[in-house]
Amino acid sequence: MKLEELRWLNSLFRNCNISATAEEHFITQSALSQCLQRVEREVGFPLFERSNKGLRPTEKGMVFSKAIARMLKTYADFEQQIYLMDHPALSEIRIGMAPFIASLCSAGLLLELSKKCPTIRFSVLDAQTKDMLEALDSREVDMIIVNQAVPKGQFESVLFGKMSTGIILRKGSEAEAHIEMHAERKYLDPVWLKNEPISLTRKGQASRAIADSIFREAGFTPNIIQEIRNMSGLYKLASQGLTSSVTTITREIMEWDQNEGLICRIPKKYSMAQTQWQILMQPSISGSIPKDVFHVIEQVILENQPTIV
Repeated sequence: MKLEELRWLNSLFRNCNISATAEEHFITQSALSQCLQRVEREVGFPLFERSNKGLRPTEKGMVFSKAIARMLKTYADFEQQIYLMDHPALSEIRIGMAPFIASLCSAGLLLELSKKCPTIRFSVLDAQTKDMLEALDSREVDMIIVNQAVPKGQFESVLFGKMSTGIILRKGSEAEAHIEMHAERKYLDPVWLKNEPISLTRKGQASRAIADSIFREAGFTPNIIQEIRNMSGLYKLASQGLTSSVTTITREIMEWDQNEGLICRIPKKYSMAQTQWQILMQPSISGSIPKDVFHVIEQVILENQPTIV
């Protein structure tokens, strides 16, 4: 068994879902299923019970799960020891951010970090979520700032702040009849989007992971007409009466919406109606990063909060 396969299986025991685990690791469901079957042949017993309701670990599977968790922890400790031997004093920290966050925060963040930690050189890489995760995995960056919806996988995670998820309801939608007002804010249950044409951001972006989770909780598969790289495209399609969308509510979208009134919030019964910011980092260096770095990131991001709470 390869190290990467152990990580896949560790996530599979946590999720008990082939689709969710494959998406978390950016692999195909077929590759994950083949890996599971191969490992089950090697150990000589089934790791999961299969049913229409999904996967459930067998008794021996639970023992196997605990064993690989210990193996991965041991390997992470080994990586950290080697890293500290090669880097007795942390001299550089490379930070990944989504472009819309970087455009608002990167200059101020680099300035404040250099003041707090003058002996460390900081730099920012702006990229889409999937590319940031790949860069973190290959150690091209040391940490990334993403939404809580992004699975942390084998990385260490620090959560902070809050952000809201909403619906951009297309002009003329029949779902308008189901909008409710609370504290002068519009709310719409996503179940009323079942017959709507939908546009979403692309797979691998945090906003897409949030939308997928919302639709799963609503109990239906959306009629996705188009996948778009940025949120401005989603709003444009809704304002033209073409498609509705579920996405993180940014200040930029709210500014566009001042005259249109297309934004509706999602009821709090949905787990992703409100999410948090998340800093992901390699376990091997998490203990070496000064606490001031986390404090500055939280302060600067929240002061320039690009999303609405």
